[in-house]
Amino acid sequence: MEVLRDPYPFQEALREAGPVVLLKQHGVYAVGRHTEAKVVLADHERFITSAGIGIQDIRKPGDFRIPSRLLEIDPPDHTRVRAAVTKVLSPLVIRKWKEGFAEKAEALVDKLIDMREFDGVEHCAEAFVLQAFPSAVGVVLPRIETLAIGEMRFNQSGPKNDLYNEAMAKAQPYLAWFEQTVQRNAVLPGSIAEMLFKVEDTG
Repeated sequence: MEVLRDPYPFQEALREAGPVVLLKQHGVYAVGRHTEAKVVLADHERFITSAGIGIQDIRKPGDFRIPSRLLEIDPPDHTRVRAAVTKVLSPLVIRKWKEGFAEKAEALVDKLIDMREFDGVEHCAEAFVLQAFPSAVGVVLPRIETLAIGEMRFNQSGPKNDLYNEAMAKAQPYLAWFEQTVQRNAVLPGSIAEMLFKVEDTG
């Protein structure tokens, strides 16, 4: 918990300890320097992500979870997936996203000014994400369900501690909703999700 509250002392200690450091408590190796991190991220032959991008090895039965189809996948499968995503995320699509995000941001700022006093997390950060992303990504994002699933996914990358257990319990009522909302018949028309399904149809 202390590292989450103030990560900078740990990050500094990690850099000072050496180019590669064994975190005995979690049984994993860590790199805290830019040079080594760049090597690890670029060398898919020696370093993989299909075991998970967190500290849990999702290949193990007790730690298994559904992997991210974009992040937790290795070449050559990753190459095909990345090509499909790159094809969909064209400069034109990104430009439309930018314009739409800017409009929603301006509308939100006007609303916040009228409120005069607001919670920066709930009324600004959360509100913008939950308003701007659904139409672009193609998934309806109710606040409570989305935050619970997001917290679960985040903590699945960390150790199985109290935070992990609490997040898993909090997300449990919404797992069926999460599974349904990313199905083809549930995504919004004209969205990135729909375009990716169409690319999948073409192989």
